[in-house]
Amino acid sequence: MLHNLMRQRRRIAFAVLFTQLASLWLWPGVVMIGVMALCVMVVAVIVIVAAKDLRQSVECGAVGFYAAAMMPPVLMVPMFIAATVLTYAIFYTSFLDRLPVRIGLRSQKRFHAPFDRRTTWAKVVPGQGHAAAHWTGTMMSARADSDDENTLYLTFEGDRNQIEHATLTYLTLNPHFNASYLLERDSHIEGEEIIMSYTFAKAGPERTTILSDMQVSGLPIRVALLRYFDDVLGDELDSFARMSDCHRAWRFRDPKKANLTDELASTEKVQSIRTLGEPVEVVETSVKPTTERAKAQRTNAA
Repeated sequence: MLHNLMRQRRRIAFAVLFTQLASLWLWPGVVMIGVMALCVMVVAVIVIVAAKDLRQSVECGAVGFYAAAMMPPVLMVPMFIAATVLTYAIFYTSFLDRLPVRIGLRSQKRFHAPFDRRTTWAKVVPGQGHAAAHWTGTMMSARADSDDENTLYLTFEGDRNQIEHATLTYLTLNPHFNASYLLERDSHIEGEEIIMSYTFAKAGPERTTILSDMQVSGLPIRVALLRYFDDVLGDELDSFARMSDCHRAWRFRDPKKANLTDELASTEKVQSIRTLGEPVEVVETSVKPTTERAKAQRTNAA
């Protein structure tokens, strides 16, 4: 449970911030601001744990409380309700989907794992070790495509014991040194893709340095906000590796160029991921099936 709450830390921090701003209007004073912050944290934790489907009400309610704090007492309740509903409508409905704006994410991180490079490779790169040993702890199986050895069909255990399916296509694969792959989950929104790149370097007899680079295709504003507050991307590998450095950037993207597969296919580049002080074989980037073709292959294989 603590791990899941840590994933919600941005949502809780956002709610605490707006509640403190509201407290400055209603009850100026260090003691009251501290009491209100504590109360909001408790309420947020209860909502997140007991009613996960209502977790968006935490940040929306915080904005509503801030708006109500600036109103006369007689208008506080109506303003709270109206502002909360309006915030939800703007944040989490298709209201903003009409805007020609998509948001992409690129996250680069450095980790240190207490394992040798071969063991770390098997834990991190899907399909390169036993499914049960994968770092997520939720991978159930990895099945290779009968016609394409670079494509795998993965199954994960999702929330509420639901089964999630994903298609993985290797873009580069240099065993125990570096790998990159395109990941398409059935639970993703249409057109969403994730490209993961990992580099492994020996840092000691039983220690490996991991450099990760994650790119996510353009998302609608509402989805990007939800992913941000939920931190669903999380600090990958944090189940067994310690993160020492992180660079994360959200950026606006042209909706017509938001597809990562098409973006890679339009650039004839060599995918070269350098390790730390070790020789690496340069591998040509080969873009495999696009989202539609990959899904069709998965359907036929099933």
